[in-house]
Amino acid sequence: MPHAERPLYYREVADGLYGPFAYLTSLALREMLFMFPVTLTYTPVIFFVIKYQGTFALFWLVYIVSVATSVLLGLAAAAVSPNMELATVLVTLYNLACFFSAGQIAGLSTLPIYWTWISR
Repeated sequence: MPHAERPLYYREVADGLYGPFAYLTSLALREMLFMFPVTLTYTPVIFFVIKYQGTFALFWLVYIVSVATSVLLGLAAAAVSPNMELATVLVTLYNLACFFSAGQIAGLSTLPIYWTWISR
């Protein structure tokens, strides 16, 4: 959850207005409302300017899933951490682990056996 909304969330849950699942679902839906128009204006520019082969729908779907994953990862890190500095560190460490396992920094064949679960 966004850091500024944390006191409001605690008060409203304590009052019994809604539960954690309903709140997180509403946050995800709120973010999706912004993602659709932004990705629909950005992806055609990239798709047609660089002349990707394949379908635009698939390109847009991959892009929106990538953006949604990043946003929801940030919301999840903010929900479990006491402050935004720790949330930033958590997301950075997660991304670093993903880069190691995706071959961005080291190849899959050179990874230690205990990191192979990330690439599955």
